[in-house]
Amino acid sequence: FQIVNSLADYTIFVSDWVFKYHSDLWFDRVNKYKVINNDVDREIFFSSNDNDSSDIDVYKVVTHHFSSNTNKGYDDYKNLDEDIYNKKIRNIELHIIGNAPKDIEWKSAKIHGLMYGRELANFLRNCHIYITGSKYEASAMHWKEGVACGLPLIYSVKGGEIADYGAKYGLAFDGKNDMLTSINTIIKNYKSFKDNVRKNKFQYRMVSEYAEVIDQLIKE
Repeated sequence: FQIVNSLADYTIFVSDWVFKYHSDLWFDRVNKYKVINNDVDREIFFSSNDNDSSDIDVYKVVTHHFSSNTNKGYDDYKNLDEDIYNKKIRNIELHIIGNAPKDIEWKSAKIHGLMYGRELANFLRNCHIYITGSKYEASAMHWKEGVACGLPLIYSVKGGEIADYGAKYGLAFDGKNDMLTSINTIIKNYKSFKDNVRKNKFQYRMVSEYAEVIDQLIKE
């Protein structure tokens, strides 16, 4: 990274978390840089008024990942899968979209294939809670798409960028039992968490901020 970056006129970091990580290791803050957070396509990923009621029979907990890497949180999803199967938590379903590892034997989770764009957004809007066990993420899109669709967030304290911003949208968990506590807390206060997600809409300006940096470099 350091060798490649020495050739650059400007450095863009995709989150405060990854900026601090590299600054602590090698990046010289004297060099020109900016943090520009990734944003979602808000014409596709947006909230609706569906599923606002606190009178819900079965809460659909959802996550989606293109990668099957274990750091995407599949150990946490497997724990939740077993807790649902063993009835340690009731009235919820776990939905996993994407490339789930083939070596995991799921007992209760509903596994879906890859989804994109409007199909994905429509599915997310028909769920109730978004969960991510993803760890050490620089700037993940999956949780932002879930939150943009109006879903309260359950996230790992090891989530990197997610842990920096996730408190605006839901609750963290650290370990198996703590995850159940966080889910139950959101269920018991569902409307309040939904309202909070809407209130804390993303304020990112990803495309325009990149354009401003490029325009500045051209002028210089």
